[in-house]
Amino acid sequence: MKFRHFITSLAVTAVGAFGVLAGLSQKSEAKVAKADTGDTWMFTAFLNTATIPESYKSDCSNFRFHVWGTNVDEFFTMHETGSDDVYTVNCSFNDDQTVIGGQFVFEQSGEGLKYSKDISFGYDKNSDFFGQMSWTFDEDYWSDGKWKALDQKWMRNTVYYYDTDGNSQNTEFSIDPVNNRLILQNLVINETNLGKSVDVLIRGYWADGYNCIYNTDLTNGGSAGWFKFKEVGTYDLIIENECKDDGAGHKGIIEIKKHEAANNTFIYYVTNSASATTDYIYSWGGSEQFGSFPGTSIASLVAADKAKEVTGNGVLHFQGGDDSKLIYRIDITIGYPTGDSMFMFNNGTDSYKSAERAIAAEHAYWWTGDANHNAAHGLDFLITAEAYRNGADDHSVCNISDVNASVIVGLYNVLDKDVRETYVDSSKVYTYKVDPDARQPGDENELVSYRKVMEQLGEIAGVAVVGQELTRFDNVLGSTDSSVVLIIVAASLVSAAGLVTLLVIRKRKHQ
Repeated sequence: MKFRHFITSLAVTAVGAFGVLAGLSQKSEAKVAKADTGDTWMFTAFLNTATIPESYKSDCSNFRFHVWGTNVDEFFTMHETGSDDVYTVNCSFNDDQTVIGGQFVFEQSGEGLKYSKDISFGYDKNSDFFGQMSWTFDEDYWSDGKWKALDQKWMRNTVYYYDTDGNSQNTEFSIDPVNNRLILQNLVINETNLGKSVDVLIRGYWADGYNCIYNTDLTNGGSAGWFKFKEVGTYDLIIENECKDDGAGHKGIIEIKKHEAANNTFIYYVTNSASATTDYIYSWGGSEQFGSFPGTSIASLVAADKAKEVTGNGVLHFQGGDDSKLIYRIDITIGYPTGDSMFMFNNGTDSYKSAERAIAAEHAYWWTGDANHNAAHGLDFLITAEAYRNGADDHSVCNISDVNASVIVGLYNVLDKDVRETYVDSSKVYTYKVDPDARQPGDENELVSYRKVMEQLGEIAGVAVVGQELTRFDNVLGSTDSSVVLIIVAASLVSAAGLVTLLVIRKRKHQ
């Protein structure tokens, strides 16, 4: 009868866990500088430096575009495009700024700054502007120590493509001044137009488009200005204000992003303080779900039930130590465009920020360092075990039933060795002193290693804990064969995900 009740309770918990898991399907600069400026219009400037003589081309660096006009006098740092010798920058402005001229500036080693002659042009928020302008360095024309920018071209940021019926179309990129980029959204590729070319006009040349795509894993062939998509789907094309590198020899300013199903998942943030965190989280690469930089304070997310502190305000000491370190489980969505792909922690200002890191679902992060899956797995187990303990009378280890003790030990015994030894055994929990004779009124509690907790649970369940031998095995499983035990442990592993969401650790006296 006990065994049947055990299986039934596991099945109910597992069903709840499956419900949770079903919802979990499945820069470089962060764009923080322009997030709150109220920018409403923009244009892109290109400079072709191929005509700089090879004898000193390598000595030239720090290319900038200086623009001036009404309420504006600003230097924009240029970057590579992925096309040889071509530099570019997206320039964003707000409503009350009007540009009436500009000038290119670069540094030449041993020679100092080199300036172009002034360029006259006019732009404001009401201009029917073409979107991009390009110039070429003229080595043959110097006057008063300045070179001349030649071949001024004005053109629109255009994409030529075939629609889902196979008909030829063209459209312009939309400007996104707040994020300082241009974007073409929701380009649908089906079986009809999958094999047809897409042409992106960059700097007025078809030849530049393909060379400026950095993530060629989504493209199937291409040369000069055209490429083809590798698979059907919905895509966004983005002209970023940075040159990216895919690590495989391709770099450029054109980013291709395929739409994905949203994955509502979580990450752990392991702080270094026993006090409630005042840190913020900012994410980008999709919807900027926590808002523009600096994002949202984690305290606000806790208040909105979008994050939770999982150590019971210091009852659980992850990886031991006398000083508690609070840990937060933060809900986060990944999957473009609803979710994000990158994030950082910060203190609410631009002056103190963590590194920019990719969002890895169900991983643990510290302020510094890589995503840590084993640490997250260890936390999952500890939170599950604490949920069982907090469900027992008086939150007591001693009052955990032999059935539930069997579940916890079963989960513990199948943990990877590194997870078990590095993140579970080394952790501690604030509880009654192990030695009853050492307990004095008002001084009954101490930090007990989770390894000792597991050994006590093993005694309650009559199940051997990894690395420990028991003299009795009179647990509820009796002589049940090993295949049934494995099924029970597997069901328990599923139930653990559901129990994570039930954690309410209270710092109360328990045994």
